[in-house]
Amino acid sequence: MNNINKTLLNWEKEGRGLISSKTLHFSLSDKDAAVLALLCKRYPRLSEEHLLQDLLHGALHDIEASMPYVKGSTVITHDEEGFPLYADVGKTPLFLELTQKHHKQL
Repeated sequence: MNNINKTLLNWEKEGRGLISSKTLHFSLSDKDAAVLALLCKRYPRLSEEHLLQDLLHGALHDIEASMPYVKGSTVITHDEEGFPLYADVGKTPLFLELTQKHHKQL
């Protein structure tokens, strides 16, 4: 099940989520604003901000999950069958490191 399906199930079931103290201000395209208005009508118990928060959360998670694994030359461990697993030398490790750093700062 992808993140959007999980989000929709969450909205249907609970209509709740955790909210950070960080506030953002931005403009939407006309098309995105129309889709957001439709979602607000479909889920009237959820605020526009809550819907946007969940959508952004899903999109950011998808970006992280979509980063390609780039096999390095260093063996970091072995799997349960004894085959070597190599360090990721792509963008994912730096992305995760910086995400954790900024998370701690918040």
